[in-house]
Amino acid sequence: MSSQYKILEHLNDRLLRLLLTLLVSTRSIECAFSTLKIIKIGLRNTNTMKDEFFLQQQLASIYVYKLSKMAPLRLISSSTTGC
Repeated sequence: MSSQYKILEHLNDRLLRLLLTLLVSTRSIECAFSTLKIIKIGLRNTNTMKDEFFLQQQLASIYVYKLSKMAPLRLISSSTTGC
């Protein structure tokens, strides 16, 4: 009887260690994926801001180009009428 209890105790110990290891491993993986998700969202937002910045720069350069083609008197008259 004593040897059967030792075998069961050993198997229970192994099973308990396996379950605890799986819980810790699963939690570590979840934390890693959460961190990756946060980094991915941050990079996506950064790229969006860069795209908006470049779009604004392009629009500004188009406006400067169009304004440089206009006559100076036309610029003054359009700014005083508010149109």
